[in-house]
Amino acid sequence: MSVRRTPRPSGGPSGRPFQPVLLFRFPDQSPGKTIPSRFFTYLGTRKSCRLRFTSSDIWKPYLTVLRERAKNAVLILDRFHVMAKLNKALDEVRAVEARRLAQDGYEPVLKHSRWFILKRPENLTEKQTVRLSELLKYNLQSVRGYLQREDFQRFWEYRSPTLAKKFLDEWCRRVMRSRIEPMKKVARTLRNHQDLLLNWFRAS
Repeated sequence: MSVRRTPRPSGGPSGRPFQPVLLFRFPDQSPGKTIPSRFFTYLGTRKSCRLRFTSSDIWKPYLTVLRERAKNAVLILDRFHVMAKLNKALDEVRAVEARRLAQDGYEPVLKHSRWFILKRPENLTEKQTVRLSELLKYNLQSVRGYLQREDFQRFWEYRSPTLAKKFLDEWCRRVMRSRIEPMKKVARTLRNHQDLLLNWFRAS
């Protein structure tokens, strides 16, 4: 566990004082609730109760500890981990489909495609951009999964939680109608944690 306190400046552009921010990071392989619980013990009940926002991935032990120990804070699902789940699902779709195409003797269009499929379009090299454009012409589950992942990026651009919820519901419905099980699994997870996901807009 690492802990870092940010400086407390005198105020922001609007003249209102900045809120103190406490950043902490748990190791990826934290044993259940142990390390998060130790953090809140270190922080103390009084300071824990003063936290206004907490952010976490979707791992149940972390969510449980945050609800129990930071009761007054708005719990938000971390954007990075949400997109990481989508990337993991997309990579699973790509890997399975690549093996199937090879076994069935089709053109290996997905060979060496992992990194340009997982990267954001604005981060692609010129060569990767060309390869992605060529791949998008194929009717593949990997292509449909990629488009679903890219479409979800629009969620973070909303300012209204009402409109964001409408988009999320529609996105989940479209994905659930697809036959891409790893992406459907993510859609079910996001549906089950919809309130925490929409808390993103309460903190914006």
